Amino acid sequence: MEIKEIELFDLYGNGTLVMKTNVDAPTSAMRYAWYVKKDSKLIMKGVYQKEPFTACQLESRGLYTVKAFVRNGKEEKVEQTATFRATAKTSPALASAAQQTPSLTLTPKYEQISGAFWQFRAEGAFPENAEFAWYLFREGEEQPVHREMYPSAPEYTHKFEEPGRYHVKVFVKLGAQKKSADSACFEVAF
Repeated sequence: MEIKEIELFDLYGNGTLVMKTNVDAPTSAMRYAWYVKKDSKLIMKGVYQKEPFTACQLESRGLYTVKAFVRNGKEEKVEQTATFRATAKTSPALASAAQQTPSLTLTPKYEQISGAFWQFRAEGAFPENAEFAWYLFREGEEQPVHREMYPSAPEYTHKFEEPGRYHVKVFVKLGAQKKSADSACFEVAF
């Protein structure tokens, strides 16, 4: 098992860094994770997931270090480091460090704990006094099947009553500043 390449690009030109890890012989047992740092400050610490790609919101222009991890079903692990320079050309809508105003970055993550129990985490840079709300949606439905309202924590555990495809939307607010993010769909089976 070997990492062949880490693809890094700003998807929308606004600091949405997409990271894709390519391996020599991918299998369905492989799990992927990434760390993102800027000036030795940890921006994102991802959890292992099935998809070989993820995204995170960068804070400002500058040089970012991305460390990709891949493990297989035998718990063998490989890692590789790459860099991405967010510039006015690659990320025109992203503020320079001098122009930066504090903002909330947010990435929802999910993981099946056991059976019908799932844990959801809001990953990002937010202060301790940030408040969270969690909405769970069945795929194709506009109304959530469950709401966990403010001031919830950045982690939430839920027991599903019915199998199906779902996604989670997390909301974070800090005073008047609010942000939300949706997860990808995931399959709940008992």
